[in-house]
Amino acid sequence: MQLDTPPSRNNRLVSMTPLIDVVFILLLFFMLVSNFQQWRGMPLNLAGQQNNPEQQSRLIGVQIGRYGELTLNNTPVTLDTLTAMLATQIAAGTDPEVLIETDPSTDLQMLVTVIDRISAVGINQITLGGNPP
Repeated sequence: MQLDTPPSRNNRLVSMTPLIDVVFILLLFFMLVSNFQQWRGMPLNLAGQQNNPEQQSRLIGVQIGRYGELTLNNTPVTLDTLTAMLATQIAAGTDPEVLIETDPSTDLQMLVTVIDRISAVGINQITLGGNPP
């Protein structure tokens, strides 16, 4: 007994439906994983741009060490103490300028945290310097 089988087609068409499905799934995936928060800039001056003697008198030096240790005018402080001391300077009526000096291997998150704390106190003149003396 012999069965008749239909002849096989050599040129089958590829359907576009699965490809479109994959593209939409990828689009959905990237939309869900992306971050829609707005990035904000930090206004910083570069050290050495202003040499006004009046500004030198109200300059406050903040040094950030390699492991996140803070010093305010060469006096060791904590982050909360730094904020409190700067707030008392603002309350006294002075408009201080802060010069932040960091170690080359200082953690960037620590630097951003210090800048955020200084900005939260109300100091707008923040200068970023190089290595601490």
